[in-house]
Amino acid sequence: MTDDRIDLRVAELICSRLCHDLISPISAINNGIELIAEVGDEARPDADLLIADSARNASRRLRAFRYAYGLAGQDVKLDEIRSVALAYFEDTKVNIDWPPTSVDMPAGSGKVILNLLLLTPDIVRGACTVSLAASPGEIAVTYRSANAKLGEDIAAALDGAVLPDNLDPRTAHTVLTAAQAARLGAKIIHTSGPDNVMIRLHWNK
Repeated sequence: MTDDRIDLRVAELICSRLCHDLISPISAINNGIELIAEVGDEARPDADLLIADSARNASRRLRAFRYAYGLAGQDVKLDEIRSVALAYFEDTKVNIDWPPTSVDMPAGSGKVILNLLLLTPDIVRGACTVSLAASPGEIAVTYRSANAKLGEDIAAALDGAVLPDNLDPRTAHTVLTAAQAARLGAKIIHTSGPDNVMIRLHWNK
């Protein structure tokens, strides 16, 4: 398989991931509209709540995906990325501990950080805390939970060593994240402990 075919496969799998993550809230909006059509105005209060909640959910996801996968995330300020990430994980079992930082980072680093955060469900199942700590030349993302684990396929993708046959929506996202880091001239370093996984994004100061 050539590199061009790998790139095409990654693009196809990212599109599959986007559709998978957006179909639920969009379908819920449609369900709310159908409920009003079938039952009438007596169903409107519950349906309106369902529609409003699902629309907010879809909007949060679309905003995050726009920055994570699109050109919009390349030059956006880190504070904006932080706001997008906090909104994305709102009302979930993932607690994001990301204090505001004044550390200088290369343009586009926020996009990589956001994609590292979007890896959370592939590293931890259920409730967890994801902490971010910045220092000159580096930012560390730590995923804390009793079941935190960096699978061999995800680790290989972070290292740029994933095999074409191992590409799936999870590894495709990781391949893209590693490519974004490489574009910054940054190195991804990952370590695992008994109840945590740490991924560090390191660049020359």
